[in-house]
Amino acid sequence: MNYLISFFSLFLFLKSCQPDMDTIRVTIDHYRVPCSGEAIQLCMRVKHGESKSDWEYFYDQIEGFSYEPGYIYELEVEKEEIPNPPQDGSSIKWVLKKTISKTQVPDNTEFELPLQGNGMSYIEEEGCRFLYEWPIQANEENCQKLMNAQKGIFRHSNPPGKLVLVKIL
Repeated sequence: MNYLISFFSLFLFLKSCQPDMDTIRVTIDHYRVPCSGEAIQLCMRVKHGESKSDWEYFYDQIEGFSYEPGYIYELEVEKEEIPNPPQDGSSIKWVLKKTISKTQVPDNTEFELPLQGNGMSYIEEEGCRFLYEWPIQANEENCQKLMNAQKGIFRHSNPPGKLVLVKIL
């Protein structure tokens, strides 16, 4: 009997030394959006669990996950609380456990992106890129117009990886 109590006590002690972890399911949208953290960056749009609510901005990275625009992902991720995180860092570490699905959106799927924020254009003139990351398929004249526009309608190139300008708003 003492052996059983000792074993159970040891198990509880070891369990209490491990960080708190939850495994959850997330859906990641087919495009990223500008967001403000320490600086303007591109954030993934996510939904947690089976939520039918609006998309939320996801500022962190998911360890082991490589995002590609043009796909909707269903993932199983582990959410681990970081004890004593850095002052300007996240208190949560996200780790990919399993990719449930990766579905390419139809070629004609259109989406709206803001082109300005915080008094700056998100369009890089040289090379016509969105926030220095995402190449835009547009002629030089339209690229110039994008720099002063508030919003634009885009779709993904085929294969995905570039933004195709549909309309300047």
